[in-house]
Amino acid sequence: MSNVTQRVPETLADLTALIACEPDFSAVVAQLRTGNSGAIDGAWGSACALVTAALRESCPEHNILVVVPGIRDIDDFHDQVTEFLSENGHLLPFPAWESLPEEHDITDRIFAARLGTVRVLNERSTANDVPGADPWNFTVDTTQSVAAPTAAVSDEREPAIVVTCLPALLQPVLARTEIENATRRLSNGEVLNINELMDWLMDRGFERVTAVELPGEFCVHGGILDIFPPTEGDPIRIELFGDEIESIRSFDVESQRRVSDLESVALTATRPVKPPDGPQPGDSLRPHTAIETATESLLDSLPGKTIVVLNDMGQAISEGKLYLQRLANPIGMFSVEATMSRLTDFPSVTVDGLAADSFEKSCHLKLETVEQFSSSGRDALIELVESLGPDDRVLLSCHNDGEKQRLSDLLSETTEAGEIDSAERIHLCLGRVARGFRFVERGLTVISDNELFSRSQVRQVRTRRRTADSRAIDTFLDLRDGDLVVHVTQGIAKYRGMAMMDNEGEQEEHLLLEFRDQVIVYVPASLIHLVQKYIGPAKSVPELSKFGSMSWEKKKNKVAEAVTDMASDMLKLQAERDSK
Repeated sequence: MSNVTQRVPETLADLTALIACEPDFSAVVAQLRTGNSGAIDGAWGSACALVTAALRESCPEHNILVVVPGIRDIDDFHDQVTEFLSENGHLLPFPAWESLPEEHDITDRIFAARLGTVRVLNERSTANDVPGADPWNFTVDTTQSVAAPTAAVSDEREPAIVVTCLPALLQPVLARTEIENATRRLSNGEVLNINELMDWLMDRGFERVTAVELPGEFCVHGGILDIFPPTEGDPIRIELFGDEIESIRSFDVESQRRVSDLESVALTATRPVKPPDGPQPGDSLRPHTAIETATESLLDSLPGKTIVVLNDMGQAISEGKLYLQRLANPIGMFSVEATMSRLTDFPSVTVDGLAADSFEKSCHLKLETVEQFSSSGRDALIELVESLGPDDRVLLSCHNDGEKQRLSDLLSETTEAGEIDSAERIHLCLGRVARGFRFVERGLTVISDNELFSRSQVRQVRTRRRTADSRAIDTFLDLRDGDLVVHVTQGIAKYRGMAMMDNEGEQEEHLLLEFRDQVIVYVPASLIHLVQKYIGPAKSVPELSKFGSMSWEKKKNKVAEAVTDMASDMLKLQAERDSK
């Protein structure tokens, strides 16, 4: 069949089917399903993340542990796998401290992520692993009628994809029994002593605030308890009727709107770890304070049905050894050799660009990298088309709807101008591809708009903050260079000093405000009432607003709507209670 008649995938997630059709991929999957190992090469660019997503589609019953080369690769790989999954699978990051902290508590992002991942894996081990059962036997008894599980139960049983690196696995974690003892589970219908729970939270470093904004905070308003567990992505709202838990739900911290209803929630928090008071005898013979009480490995918590994906294994081993060499005190850390031995005890598959000698079943992907384009703008689009063979196709991913529409218009313009004559061979979709690749035999190139136009790839970071609190500026002396300010109509910026400028023939002082992308805006001193000094929690640093966009106005409107909705919910709740 020629490339012309082959259907071009409509989404990035559809690409997993192409990987599944590659010669010997199914044979490697069969090896993994029977407890053996395999190797996949030719995974250039972002194709390793695509292979991981394809393994998830082929082995939906398995948990997958992905080991990437470096500490800073975890977030990028996590985001890229998300783009290739047909559904938002349960992805769990297991990060590493680049240097072990002298002290940590529940607000430590790395510690909280590690703690949460271990707890979730322990729950899956309990839910999925049957003692004495063959973990590679997937026979299903269809004679049993199974009731539809609740969301909470379904989440506990859903296999996870854990993304980590070798340095993270070298760092020990708390014992499973300690994590269980540090976990409180709350369920609908349960009687709750709210004062006792508040004492428990504060004993573990939670801060009581007027409204939760950051992990490690909680607040109480009448019969409503909001908690932001550091191990979770969203805060939890617990509504009480007297002392009984009436409902539990997660909600968006910015809009205050519900995300999902929950039957139960697990709160995991340990007491803060403090450094010793000065040097102690025998310090050089003891583990570092951060891991002194940690005795187990993440691998101890992996369920039986787990596949290990080793991405660029040679580089990963090198990174692990260099990490140990950088530590002043490696006592208590696991060795690279012991960790790799335990990893390969699981069914494992090495995924790399180059082929390596292997006695295991191998799959050689017919993929290649995409060369960097020398042109920019519309010239880059023309260069892309000129690089295609007669039957080649392109799946061009756009990072948002606006960019997709812009590219669609650009394709139409260049076609009408006669600059390209095969625009129909370029198919647009939504998504992000960090590094493009090409299916050689299919003649399909997968590339992103950012890579095509040589733009820096910006990770999407979910901000956890309310709309900025602020107060009016009375005088220029209130501000220092670098202070955060809020422009009433444009949003958050940095104050960069004063400058004299001509204003209708007269010299007038102007405030210099720096917005996102280093855009400098000059605000006349006569309009100082439009600028307010930013006042927010000391724990958070807000991102600067993009000048000229509507995002700030939309954010203000969203908050106003959320306040109205929350007030309505509280009135409704009070009315329901009064009627009982």
